Amino acid sequence: LRVWFDKPTAPRPASQAVIESSQYRPINLVALFHMLEEESRDWAKRTNGSVVELHLYATPELQGLGADEIWRRIRPVALEIMPDLAGANALDFALGSYENFTSYEVGQGKARPRPNSPKLEAGVKNLALAGDWVGTLYPSALMEKAVSTGREAANHVLLSDRVREVELRVPKLRGPGILPRF
Repeated sequence: LRVWFDKPTAPRPASQAVIESSQYRPINLVALFHMLEEESRDWAKRTNGSVVELHLYATPELQGLGADEIWRRIRPVALEIMPDLAGANALDFALGSYENFTSYEVGQGKARPRPNSPKLEAGVKNLALAGDWVGTLYPSALMEKAVSTGREAANHVLLSDRVREVELRVPKLRGPGILPRF
């Protein structure tokens, strides 16, 4: 559900333009489109407003409802995530419903297959899995997960053919902390 507001959101660093919010059901993700997309940025600047997209996954209780009714129902939760929008009026909505996106909720990762699951669990050689739905042992999400598991899957096949693997760059499991980890 994309919402155009008559009020700007509080200033945030670019790294907070997308907020994962799976603990705030039914809102799984908030994208501040006025920070991500030129057209939305221009509109927000021109009107002193904001454009916010709320991702709602696996919500049969909202199926068939109009955008304004969905907003009415999820507004209290949205304001918990973004209290700076209190008092803002929703000027317009765009509602989309897609079945091409993986849901990420706490604990789901444990049941996801890994890129090398076909080989390890079924003995199928030269078959590996990739995509945003595949489990990883490192932090990743969305397109980054699709890319990294694609490389990981390619590496399983390349390794079995004794071909040099492609580089896999992934974030560390832990930040630097106070003392370096050795």
